[in-house]
Order: sequence, then C-alpha cells, then structure tokens
Amino acid sequence: MLHVTFRQWLTLNRVDAKQVTFIEAPFPQHADLIRGGTLDAVVTGGPFMARILDSGSGYVAAYYATFLPEGFPTIVHTARRDWAAQNPAAVKAFRAGIVEAAAFMKQARNDVRVREICGKYLKLPPAVAAKMQISPPGPVVTPQQLQWWAGLMKQQAMLTQVPPFERLIAKV
Repeated sequence: MLHVTFRQWLTLNRVDAKQVTFIEAPFPQHADLIRGGTLDAVVTGGPFMARILDSGSGYVAAYYATFLPEGFPTIVHTARRDWAAQNPAAVKAFRAGIVEAAAFMKQARNDVRVREICGKYLKLPPAVAAKMQISPPGPVVTPQQLQWWAGLMKQQAMLTQVPPFERLIAKV
C-alpha cells in the first residue's frame, strides 16, 4: 500500500513515477540506508520514520498519505478463504478485536498506553514510540474502499482486472 500511495502522490505532484527508481528494503534498515547515502529517500512506517528523525539521518519531505480519503484503511488484514471458512469464530473475534482496538486508539486519553503497546510489540525504545506517527485506524474494510485502491492500481498498470471485492470480505 505504501508503494501504491506514494506513486499516486508523485502523480498528484506532477512527477512521473517511471522516472523514479524504486528499491525494496526492510523497514528496520531505512535509517542506515539513508545515513549511508545508499538511498535518497524512503517511504516508511511510523516507528521507522521516528528512528530516522531521532538519528538525524533524514527529515520528513512530505506526509504524502494526506490525500487518502478519510477513514480509508492503510492496513488490510488477510486470511486464506479456506481457513476463514473453517474458523468463523476466530474471524469474528479478530474483527471484533480490531474494532475494539480502533475505538481505544481514537480516545486521546489512551495515547500514552497506545504508544506503550506499540513500543512493546514493535520492539521500539520508549523515546521512539513516543514520537512515532500513528495513523487513525480504519477497522472496517468495505468493497468500495478496496475498489478505490484497485482504481489506483489500475491507473498504475498494477492490475488488469478488478477482483470481485464483495466476495473477498469475510461474512461473519
């Protein structure tokens, strides 16, 4: 999703994405790759951006995902269809947990706790977790949202056909 959204951001800012060399690199290495001059820029996630900023090896050129429609997911959880069909209770419980977590995250009074939890599971130092950007959660994914993503991907020649999204979202 980062690649698709960044390419769209480039297009919106009149930059031909075909003129950009994209290299896939593990998020934890982004700070070192920038610091060492191997890469000119990275598209990265919150905790890794905080590490880059803390180390002084880079700066924020743009919060490029600001063009995304309000409430659209930046993370989509997936499972194989056969597993989901065999484990409907687990699918339902997972979905309920995501909705509950999103509600918890949206309450400003929980910000410190959210950062503690993120830091624990992402194995981040408290100072990094305290500064990382946390995107607002969008816990419910709809076929219309996936259709929007597919539209971007078609524009970027990443898809030739649009899948039937209404069949890809588990019914629980």
